[in-house]
Parts: sequence; structure tokens; C-alpha cells
Amino acid sequence: MAEEPAPTGDRRWDALSAATAAHLCCHHASVVPAWTLAPSRFLEWWFVAPCRSLHASALVETPAAFANRGVFLHPSSLASV
Repeated sequence: MAEEPAPTGDRRWDALSAATAAHLCCHHASVVPAWTLAPSRFLEWWFVAPCRSLHASALVETPAAFANRGVFLHPSSLASV
């Protein structure tokens, strides 16, 4: 995670990748990479779920690393199957 991934061409996915890296580092007591703090890795607001009815709960339940970057999703979206 120390090496910055190339931009995807879509700021939403770039912010999501930074949020995911920061989230995982925080949960594994690792240092959050500096690249995750670049302005290009932040958004105003993006609700990953297209259904507006899910936006209110995503606003409340989104993990901090994602919400700080303007990416709102349900924590269940991060669970492995």
C-alpha cells in the first residue's frame, strides 16, 4: 500500500481506493500512506449505492476513512464473502 496506484481516470474510484487503503491501515495498526491524503483522493459527496433510499443510512454508517473522503457506502459493502 505504500506505493500510490495510478489514477483510474475517475475521481470516485481514486477516492475509494485511498479510503480503502486508509481504512485497512487503521484497522491493522499500520501507517496510512501519504498518497491517500492527496487532494485528488477526496470528493464532495458520492453515494456508492444508486438507490436514494439507502443514502440516509449510508451517511450514518459509513466508516470514517470513507466519509472523510466523501465516499458513502454501507459497511457491509466492505465485508468479504
